[in-house]
Amino acid sequence: GWFNMAGIVEIFPRDPQGLNDDAVTNTAVDVKATELDGWLVGGNAFNPDDSAVAYLQFFNAVAADVVLGTTVPVYTIAIPPLASMPLDPPRPIQCSTGMSYACTATMLGAGAPAQAVSMYLQYV
Repeated sequence: GWFNMAGIVEIFPRDPQGLNDDAVTNTAVDVKATELDGWLVGGNAFNPDDSAVAYLQFFNAVAADVVLGTTVPVYTIAIPPLASMPLDPPRPIQCSTGMSYACTATMLGAGAPAQAVSMYLQYV
C-alpha cells in the first residue's frame, strides 16, 4: 500500500526530545514516562566492548510489557565492538502503544550485552 505522509508531516513541527542513557542493557526501559505514543527519529549508540556485537532494540510497547526474545522490536541495530553507530531509521518510526528499548547479546533478544551500551536517542 501507499505510505501515508500525513503522519510524518505532522511530527516535524514538534520539538524533538533527547534522551541519554549510558547504561543500556537487557532490561527494557521506557522512553516516555507518561505519554504512550511517540516517534523514534534518530540518535547514536556506542558499544564499549572490544570483542562482542551488541543489539540495540526498540519496541512499540511499554517496558513492563516487553519480554526480550519474544516481543518483536520495531527497530534493531547491531553495534560492532568498539564502534559508534547512528540510529538512523529510513523514516521516523511510530510507536503508538509505548516506546521502550533494551540492548541484548543476540539479534533475537537473548542475554545481556558484554558491556552496557551508551545511547543518545531523539524522539518526538
